Order: sequence, then structure tokens, then C-alpha cells
Amino acid sequence: MIKGFHFLTTLFGALRCKCSFLAKSFRSSLRSYLYTAGFLFCVSIFCYCLLPYVGYRAMGSVFLLSILTVSIRASKGPILFAAIVSAFVWNFFFIPPRFTFAIHAWEDIMMVVSFFVTALVAGLFAESVQRTKLYQISEVLHQTLLNSVSHELRTPITAIIGSATALKDGTTLADGKAREALTDELVRSALRLDRVVENLLDFSRLQKGTLHLKKEWFDLADLFSTVRESVKEDCQKNRLQLIKDDAVLVEGDFYLLSQAMNQVVLNALKYSPETTKIEVESLRVEGGAKILIRDNGNGIPSGLERRIFEKFYQVPGTPVGGLGLGLSIANSIVDLHGGKISARNRNETTGAVFEIVLPVAPAPLILRRALQ
Repeated sequence: MIKGFHFLTTLFGALRCKCSFLAKSFRSSLRSYLYTAGFLFCVSIFCYCLLPYVGYRAMGSVFLLSILTVSIRASKGPILFAAIVSAFVWNFFFIPPRFTFAIHAWEDIMMVVSFFVTALVAGLFAESVQRTKLYQISEVLHQTLLNSVSHELRTPITAIIGSATALKDGTTLADGKAREALTDELVRSALRLDRVVENLLDFSRLQKGTLHLKKEWFDLADLFSTVRESVKEDCQKNRLQLIKDDAVLVEGDFYLLSQAMNQVVLNALKYSPETTKIEVESLRVEGGAKILIRDNGNGIPSGLERRIFEKFYQVPGTPVGGLGLGLSIANSIVDLHGGKISARNRNETTGAVFEIVLPVAPAPLILRRALQ
């Protein structure tokens, strides 16, 4: 029964994720067509007002120019749409006899044909420009990622080689304190290396759109316990504290959300003094759940509250190390769940607050009864 329930929730979660992705793509495409239609409507009104003073063929040149204007920002679809609408409007409202689709002059027929020829050429040119831009951006990202990864991999690997080499020495191996320190360094370096590889894998899946949600119901307290266990090697005992827990049931991908929260907590640990505490608070809010993560670092420079979630971005003055992917990955995972992540300063002098808000639907009755 429970297995069947988990299968159904996972299936519906995957379908909802796929539908959400398609809906976003559709809305983006529809918005482009709506902007094009609005622009052509304004052009048509402008030309109609000028018609008594300027010939209708001059207005045809204005419509031709509007198609070229659309091609600067739009893709092939909206450009062809602009050509069709321009030909229809110019023919029906401007070419004599007006308010009909009849065209008698060869010059007018050639102008209408030129609308579509211009649209096709401009569409191909726009597509070529977009491909060139994407290639250039891809090259920059590739080089940035390669440089960052090279440094991030080299540091823990060097530490592992150094510690392993030292352990081969008989004198060092016989010294209990030295052996323990070197073993701890091996573990820390291996965990750092594992984290870099995990971030790269998550980043790759998010970029390709192949990271799918495996939804299940869980308590936010379990999420906190998992995160605290995963960062225990990075902070002193009890430095990460849960100060309030409303025992909120959430439907989501437990592993991915723990990864997102883990990235935020590691960021807080990195930017705050080792003697300070990181506070985590989970709250039930209207229609959802909220997770607050507070640190006592230097805060976020004004105007960079959203930029810190961009890929490869690091605040000026950031300590050496890191790919600048952690918060970007957290942002993408929360977005996949239909939630939002934001950051702000605690006050004017110190500390930052990261806020994760997740939508929460009513938990199934059988699950609520099982937890009572």
C-alpha cells in the first residue's frame, strides 16, 4: 500500500514537473508573439494617421522597416508572424481599393512579396546571430568552468597526496597525533573533492534539463538532520542549530532539497567566523513552508542580493576556493519545486538571512494519520 502510494506521488510529481516546463516554454513563446503584435498595432495606428499626408506605398516601406526592427530581438517565428500581419494590414487598410484584399498594381504585389522575403532572410540572419552569441557565451562559460574546476580539484588532490605520502613515513605513522591529523585531512580533502564532483554533476543535469524530481512526503526536521550530518566535517559540533521547527510536511525531492539547503548552509559557514552559530528556522506559512538560514558574517553588499544566485558569480573579496555554483544550484532546485529563494542582510552591521519558500499542498489523510 505504502509502495503504491509512493509510486503515485512520484508519478504525479514527474508529470507536474514536465507540464510546468512545457508551460514555461509556451508562455515565453507566447509573450514574444504578443510583443510583436503590440508593436505592429502601434505601427499600424501611426501609419493610418499619416496616410492622408503620405502615400500608401510609403507606408509599405514603414511596415518593411518594422519587420526588420522585429528581427533585431525576435526569432524566426515572430519575424514571419510580423510579415504576415504587415502584409494583411497594409493590403486591407492601405492599398486601394481599401478594405479589400484585391491588389491590382504589380508594384504593390512586389512589396507584399518583399515582406516575406525580408522576413525569411532576417529570420535566418537572426538565427545565425543567436547561434554565434550562444557559442561565444558557451566558450566563456567553458573556460571559466575549466579554470575554476582545475583549481578546485587540484587543491584537495594535492592535500590527499601530501597526507598519503606523509603516512608512508614510519616515524609519522608511529606518532598517534600526527597520524590522526593526517587522517582527518585526508577525510576533509576527500569530502571536498566529492562535493566538487557532486556540484558539477548537478550543474550538468540542471543545464541539460535532465534533473527530474522524485517527490515524496517528509518533515522539514528530517531535512535539517540530513544537512547537519552532511556538514559535520565542516563545522564544530552544535555550530549549526535548529532554533524553531513547526513540523511542516513537504512534498518534494528529499535528496535535491537537502542539496539545496546544504549549499546555503555551506555558504553561511564559509562567510561567517568559526566561533559564530548558524541558525536554521522552519516555519509554516500560508500556502507553504519557509526555511530561514541566518549567519553572522559580513552580510551581502548592497545590490548583489540576486547576483549571488547567478552561475559562477562570487562576491568581490571572496576567499580563494569555490566554483560559484553552490547558490546557483540551490536556486535552480528550489525553482524546480515551484518555490523561491532570496537573501538579505540581518541588519546594517552584520549577518545575512537566506529564505527558502516552498509551496505545500495538503498532505494525504493516510500520511497525516500515520504521523499522529
